[in-house]
Amino acid sequence: MGYNPQIKSPMWAARTNVARWYDKKGLPQPVGLWPMWESSGNIAFNYGSGALQNSNVFGSGASFKADGVFYDGSSTAQVVLEPEDSFNQSEFTIVVTYHTLGDWETGGSDANNNTIIIARNTNTSSQNGWIIRILPTTGVLYLSLYTTNWVNTIFGGSGFNIGNHTIAASIKQTTGTDSLYGDGKLISSEPGCSWAYTSDSRLKTGHDGNTSYWEEFKGTIKQVVLFSQQLNAKQVALLYEEPYGALNPISVPKYFFVSAAPPSFQAAWARNANTILQPGVF
Repeated sequence: MGYNPQIKSPMWAARTNVARWYDKKGLPQPVGLWPMWESSGNIAFNYGSGALQNSNVFGSGASFKADGVFYDGSSTAQVVLEPEDSFNQSEFTIVVTYHTLGDWETGGSDANNNTIIIARNTNTSSQNGWIIRILPTTGVLYLSLYTTNWVNTIFGGSGFNIGNHTIAASIKQTTGTDSLYGDGKLISSEPGCSWAYTSDSRLKTGHDGNTSYWEEFKGTIKQVVLFSQQLNAKQVALLYEEPYGALNPISVPKYFFVSAAPPSFQAAWARNANTILQPGVF
């Protein structure tokens, strides 16, 4: 059977289970949830408040593993996560679960920095954004504001080098307070920056080809969750304690298959609906 958006499909059941988990925990609904586990050699599943889409674009430095997407640190084009249209441009929280390695790329003026996640503007004449990065030699986690040719460390904390971590950045753009969390604990809070999220912004991991002032991510990205508001410390701690809690009712880690270079989400759905999707499983 082909794809019919009017039918309450197994994927609809998956979205319902995710929504219920966040409600039960007293958390706001995410506008983006990207679990990056393997399914038939590839990954998919972009849960948002609107349509379910495959908007992940993978660079040559990515390879698929059973527990996430591994980056070898050599590619200038990494995974791009595009938020839903309902994404709040004035404030947001992004939560990243990952495993970072100790052998990083070197080069550039900030050698040995391991880039985790970025909220960036794709306009090449004005590439401003937030960057979360690690300095592996000292295990310091930084939240920085960067432009095309400039990086400024805003604040950071120690103890986040090799291993599994969950980090969160709670951003209040233009006014308010920005907070950086590591493994469920507040690292630091600082006044909000003057940069505003715009319609051509994207979320991205890894190195950007337009600047050599920070380094590629090397390790495995396991999951990214985006909220259209700032979360408080208690909410962030809960997401650290149960990073995959919203997915447990859906038999993690079975995911709906979409190619890393898909022709289209709907075509993949129609092609695989009878063989891969199971009730309550994707």
